[in-house]
Amino acid sequence: MATGLRIGEACALSWCDIDRTLKRVRVERGVSFCPGAVYTTPKSGKSRVIPLSTLAMTALSDHAKATLNVAWPTVPRGADPLKHLVFAGIRPHAFRCAMYAARDALGFKKHCSPHVCRHTLGSQLVQADVGMEKIAELLGHSSLDMARRYACLKTEHLVDPVELLAEKISIN
Repeated sequence: MATGLRIGEACALSWCDIDRTLKRVRVERGVSFCPGAVYTTPKSGKSRVIPLSTLAMTALSDHAKATLNVAWPTVPRGADPLKHLVFAGIRPHAFRCAMYAARDALGFKKHCSPHVCRHTLGSQLVQADVGMEKIAELLGHSSLDMARRYACLKTEHLVDPVELLAEKISIN
């Protein structure tokens, strides 16, 4: 949820794609499994660079410690990114199953999936008054119309006109 990556983008994420110093990731590829791994450009057809929050950087470092026994992996310049996958061997189905297990363990009843995390991030960005152009860029949407799906969640800008109308009606 801290990045807004699609599940296929997360599964295709390489340590080569992460700039630890600048705290950003270049989203170069996605992966689908049909039945073997097929690496392609991201869904929008374009690469993008997204900033990584402190939360995301900490999670990546914790993951490296847990899976590679290092604080942060060193990848040789020019290395094959597919040989240095952050979540090597983990398929989208495994991510979904882990989320379902966590949801059930916490007693949540609502649907929860990796894609719901993307929507949550988009919704939170709208609530924080981030512009639609930036939201579309961060989430890798090919059009503003896709990002606008999150805008319906914010209705505060409608309160003043509705209250103004109510005042006019009650005065007459």
